[in-house]
Amino acid sequence: MCGGGEVVEGVIKEERNYNSFELAVSVLDNTVDMQEHRLLLHWHQYIEFIYVLEGKGVLTIDLKEYRAAKGDLIVVSPSSLHGGTGEETNPLICKVILADIEMLMGSLKDKIAKLYLSPLLDQTIKIVPFIEPGTPVYEEMKFLFEKIQDKWEKQNDGAELYIKGYLIQMLAALFETKQYQEVSGHSGIKEIRQIKKLIQFIEEHYSEPLSVDRLAQYAGYNRYYFMHFFKMHTGYTVTQYLNLKRTGYAAHMLAEQEWSVSEISDRTGYQDVSYFIRVFAKRYGLSPLMYRKKIRNEEQK
Repeated sequence: MCGGGEVVEGVIKEERNYNSFELAVSVLDNTVDMQEHRLLLHWHQYIEFIYVLEGKGVLTIDLKEYRAAKGDLIVVSPSSLHGGTGEETNPLICKVILADIEMLMGSLKDKIAKLYLSPLLDQTIKIVPFIEPGTPVYEEMKFLFEKIQDKWEKQNDGAELYIKGYLIQMLAALFETKQYQEVSGHSGIKEIRQIKKLIQFIEEHYSEPLSVDRLAQYAGYNRYYFMHFFKMHTGYTVTQYLNLKRTGYAAHMLAEQEWSVSEISDRTGYQDVSYFIRVFAKRYGLSPLMYRKKIRNEEQK
């Protein structure tokens, strides 16, 4: 949520396995985006616990905005649409715990799975994201968060058992204090699904010509309503969003592939290589070739 040790602009429905060993939990050190203090809207199968260590910003979860600052504790339910921006001079620095509910549940079909884990996984309930500071549930969640972090870092014998137990306690605290809501009564469900559908379409077709008219037609809106709808829910115009998406992928291609600038321009959906170079340089402060040279020099150090 607050970015990732590896920030992947193109990740929408994340399928990455974050676990460094076979456990339902991973602990990450993150910033909201190491380069631009921005993370585009995306979703994944994990429940995500975010503790803000430093900085300020705005986290968007299921199209609702939450101001985040040092000491805040936020929970993102599985498959919730989320992203964020950090202040330019004071970016968000977070500690993140990701937990795979499906792995946690395993083959169990007991009362715990039926009442609590399956509804989270099936998205029939969602955790209320913001945990109010100073409340008993906040203090308990923070204590358990720190215990998981400690066991994760030390990884002594039995650490996995402790971590899984603490995670269950975190979920129990949330349910005990009714820090959840029924999805059927959640506002904005239609809009969330539509934005997910649009983002996924762009993800699958970003290398092709994508006009406002094509996207509006796909969404079933007229051109002018679509532009308003897209900007309102993503924070970007269609052109801005496409350029962020495409240049993000281009940056990874430059770092990891031997393709020419012209080929990368074509693979990321740009019809004009000169325009691609200008847009890329505006974002990263370097031409594509200079960016590739810089990244590779840093990797050799």
